[in-house]
Amino acid sequence: MNSPVTETRAIDRRLKRCAVFKIDLKGRFVYIDDLTEDILHCPRENLFGRDIKGFLTEDSHSTLRTIFQRCRHYETFFEAVELNFVNAQGEGQPYQAVISLNFIAGNPANYQVVLLPLVRIPAVSTDADLFAAVRENISDSIAATVANIDWKGLTASLLKHPAILQNGIYEFENNRLRLLGASSVEYSYKIDFGDIALSREEFETSRAAGENVKCTLVSIGEQEGPPLADLWYSLVCRGEKWGILRIITRGDYQRLDVELRNLARYLGNALYSFAI
Repeated sequence: MNSPVTETRAIDRRLKRCAVFKIDLKGRFVYIDDLTEDILHCPRENLFGRDIKGFLTEDSHSTLRTIFQRCRHYETFFEAVELNFVNAQGEGQPYQAVISLNFIAGNPANYQVVLLPLVRIPAVSTDADLFAAVRENISDSIAATVANIDWKGLTASLLKHPAILQNGIYEFENNRLRLLGASSVEYSYKIDFGDIALSREEFETSRAAGENVKCTLVSIGEQEGPPLADLWYSLVCRGEKWGILRIITRGDYQRLDVELRNLARYLGNALYSFAI
């Protein structure tokens, strides 16, 4: 069990001071704390009586004026809004501002503004989001194609997903898998993509397999990290298996399986007329 002193120190580490200043009803500084001085890069003696307009972007100043105009006097309110401040050196910085109206003897006297650093939470892209972006990019490429498709550019689109290290598109042709196009990121261990010769039996068996997935784990040595997954997805259109989508990835490839299957189904139909 933690001691009261230990718990107090832990709480203190989580606390963060906020900058505070006050402006009168005309927008002039009447109180400035030391953190506000630091934010605005201006000593408080040079701030007293100055209009806050000089330290806000035009849009933020308009927002602030709108808040002032709509507030109801003789009633306490709190408004939270993002404001973009510009310091004395002309440098901009956004803050979350919490604004409230103060009273003296029951009459509105000034506005108190508390500034909190603005924390941007990055959007998390799911595998579904990333593959949707890949499909959209491929759709645009196909829509812009008049005659011959750019297979190299198309496979490069698949590299937008960070888990895909290499990929290639093959078609079945004369007892072989003919490489139509391939792309790769720069990494230490690269698998050589090229045409793949098949025996007559292998050729017929592979084409008759329909929609299936072949996975081979490629060991690259303990020093290089986990093994690579060499994944082969069938490209099928109207029941005819015409090619292979080959993907090289690393790590937990199984979590990508559903999206890769969907991608292969999409490509099988979308690219059939260009490959055959």
